[in-house]
Amino acid sequence: MRRWVQRALQLDWTKCPEVELLEDGVHQLWVLRATDAPLTEVLRAVADAIPPSEIAEVFDLEPSHLAKVIEFATAAGFSDALN
Repeated sequence: MRRWVQRALQLDWTKCPEVELLEDGVHQLWVLRATDAPLTEVLRAVADAIPPSEIAEVFDLEPSHLAKVIEFATAAGFSDALN
């Protein structure tokens, strides 16, 4: 599953309007837009087959927001993590 996360993180996330890149001049972190939820951690939870409703609750996300991020990853051919 870790390989899936690595592959998914290589996607061009600038094309996903549901995430944003936070930068402090030294570090960069992709998060789900308007949240503190790190994309890497959310994708790991998806890869670990945690139900989306639980992921949304843990990271305080709107289920529809999470669904759009998952859709972006699966549309790019990374649906094997969801099986």
